[in-house]
Amino acid sequence: MPNSQRTASPKQFAANRANATRSTGPRTPEGKARSAQNARKHGFTASTYTAVEAEDLHEVAKLRADLLASYQPVDSREILAIESMACAQQALFRSMRIEADLFTGGADGRNYWPVERALPLLMRYRAKTERDYRRALDAFDQLKALRGEFPTEPNIRPNLNQRNPLAPQETNPPTTARPSTVPP
Repeated sequence: MPNSQRTASPKQFAANRANATRSTGPRTPEGKARSAQNARKHGFTASTYTAVEAEDLHEVAKLRADLLASYQPVDSREILAIESMACAQQALFRSMRIEADLFTGGADGRNYWPVERALPLLMRYRAKTERDYRRALDAFDQLKALRGEFPTEPNIRPNLNQRNPLAPQETNPPTTARPSTVPP
C-alpha cells in the first residue's frame, strides 16, 4: 500500500509530533548555507551564475544592444526573440568558460568536479543552449517574413528560387513529343 494512502496510528502520530519539536534544522550560518543547496543538482541552469567574477555583469545587456543594432526589431515580439538570443549567447559563453575551467583547473587551479562527470552534463547544456539560440533566431526570421522581409542570414538559409548545386542533375532533359512525320 502506498504511503499516501496509509494513515499513521495515533501512537505514530504522537511520536512524529514529538520528533518534529526537537528538529529545528541547521543553526549555524555554514549549516544553513549547506542546506540551502540540498535540491541543487548542478549550477549550469541557475538564474545567477555562482562565479560572478568570471562574468561581466552587463554581458547580456551588451549582447542585447549589439543584437538590437544588428537586427533592428520593430515590435515587442521581435524584441523578445532578440532577448532570447542574447541570453542564449551569454549561456554559450558561460559554457565555454566552464569547459575551459574543467580542463585547466579554473582560476584557483583546482577542479571541483571530475571532468568525466561534468563534461557530459556540460555538453547537454551547450546543445540545449544552441537549440535555444537557433529557435530564437528562427522565430525572429518568421516574424520578419510575416512583415515581408528576408531572413537574417541569407548565406546560411536556403534560397528556394536558386537551383540546388548538390541535387542530382538530369543528363537527358525531357523533350516534348513531336508528331512523327511520315514521308509521302
